[in-house]
Amino acid sequence: RDARTKVMNLDGWTAINAQIPPPERRGLVLIDPPYEVPGEIERLGAHLARAVAKWPTGLFLAWYPIKDTAVLDRMVRDLGAALPRPALRLDLLIDRPGDPTRLTGSGLIVVNPPWRLAEEAMLFLPALAERLARQDFGGFRCDPIGPAD
Repeated sequence: RDARTKVMNLDGWTAINAQIPPPERRGLVLIDPPYEVPGEIERLGAHLARAVAKWPTGLFLAWYPIKDTAVLDRMVRDLGAALPRPALRLDLLIDRPGDPTRLTGSGLIVVNPPWRLAEEAMLFLPALAERLARQDFGGFRCDPIGPAD
């Protein structure tokens, strides 16, 4: 156990507002909501934008399921407009999008991504999409979001 590491068992939406910014200058915030309540995709974008405004140097990693691509794309667009610098959107699709009730992939938003993450993702995402594809469909995206995207 490392004294610099902190794991908390709190409601994430409460914690992200209460614990940001931490006393440390650097850190990672992992956001992985259950997505069981309608509107959590939109909630993710709003809370992430507020957290980044409070701690612009923090590394934020937010996972989301890919079901309703219209809702997801709207959240990413709105989040991008609120960010002070570009972030990274990484999506892995294992099935054709279309039915908003079915999981067709997973995605990550990475705010303040590590150097060369986009280049590295372009090496592993195509291989994962090919290996995990259902019914001969696999896809991916690795896109900047935010200012100048």
